[in-house]
Amino acid sequence: MDAYANAEHLGETDAAGKIIVEGQHAPVSYHLTATRDGADAFGVRIELSAPRDWLLDRGFDREATLVRENGEKIRVRFENKLGIEDNISVSLEARDILGSIEALTEKYPELDAIGMTSH
Repeated sequence: MDAYANAEHLGETDAAGKIIVEGQHAPVSYHLTATRDGADAFGVRIELSAPRDWLLDRGFDREATLVRENGEKIRVRFENKLGIEDNISVSLEARDILGSIEALTEKYPELDAIGMTSH
């Protein structure tokens, strides 16, 4: 069961960055979803899609690096080992949990686009 399924949805936004696999990079858009997971737990899920063949051609297995708008690097993962039998568009994901809404918006300034400052 998805741990985010029972969380309070705070908002979501899209941003642009780049994906790096084995030293090679390409522009990519990514999606952030912010949630409140309890009194002192705020989460963010980062998702992006990348072409399967581009990833395989560069030696991708399960992890790549996303360079976010602010330059911060974050590891994004595929749930299994990628192979030619997978969909031509591959979903990669990362998750993060922080202790306050302030910490969340400081670490993920992309969320400013939805006016998320406090709840």
